Amino acid sequence: MVYIVAYDLHEKTEFDYELIHLAIKAYPNHLQIQKSVWLIETPDNQKAVLDFIKKAIDDDDNLFVGALRGAAWRGISTDVEGFLSRFWG
Repeated sequence: MVYIVAYDLHEKTEFDYELIHLAIKAYPNHLQIQKSVWLIETPDNQKAVLDFIKKAIDDDDNLFVGALRGAAWRGISTDVEGFLSRFWG
């Protein structure tokens, strides 16, 4: 399953961003598509993904994980387009 992961970190340092990036990058198939939006592919369910990534953020931060069942796009990098095309090309 492909999931979209979006987050907002409040009043954080670069170190805080590195922590959440490391959590997301723990999934072998991941790709950053916008500043705070990533795609990951994993057999885990969205609750398991949320529970894993939320360990890297504070209680005042926001985190969204949703199943992505289709996609349309325009004006994205070739890396992102290649990743998306694997599923919805």
